Amino acid sequence: MVKANFDVHSLLEEDAKSEIKNTLDIFEKDGLPYTLKVAIGDPAAEIIEIAEKEKADLIIIGSRGLGAIKGVVLGSVSQKVTHHAACPVMIVK
Repeated sequence: MVKANFDVHSLLEEDAKSEIKNTLDIFEKDGLPYTLKVAIGDPAAEIIEIAEKEKADLIIIGSRGLGAIKGVVLGSVSQKVTHHAACPVMIVK
């Protein structure tokens, strides 16, 4: 992939944009500023690291709702972020 100049980050960014297109359209229509960040790695760790670098005042994160048993066994990104982030975290459903 490296020899073919395959840019994984750009591919992931395009994927992310297509997944949240409706949300980005609303932001743009209403003139709301945003920055899309795409990272590769453990989601909780990446969110926490970006929040620290950006000096975030608040992290707003969605909850997939794995349920009690799966949440305990697997853990969830929102739980990990809540426990390890330096700033407040709001979990939305």
